Amino acid sequence: MLMHKDVTTVRKDIVEDILDKLTDDLAKEIDFNVLLESLISCGWSTVELPPFDSRYKTSDVLDWVYHHCDGEFENLGVRFIFEDKKDATLFALKWL
Repeated sequence: MLMHKDVTTVRKDIVEDILDKLTDDLAKEIDFNVLLESLISCGWSTVELPPFDSRYKTSDVLDWVYHHCDGEFENLGVRFIFEDKKDATLFALKWL
């Protein structure tokens, strides 16, 4: 049986874990935005998908990119950036 102090400690640990996850997610978002702006200034093309739903899975999209795109790409969630404009166009035609 957990004592009151133990339950409080567990709750604090859960809150800390959630805050750590949110902090990490925010840092990734900021880093990706910096990368995005830098690559756009070098001529890369962006495509943003609608939020993932039952039409497709993240793994399906990434698998398609790995097998059909020639240039480099980066992504964070539904936001993709492609070195090759042709890859961005094919990606948009396939997934939008």
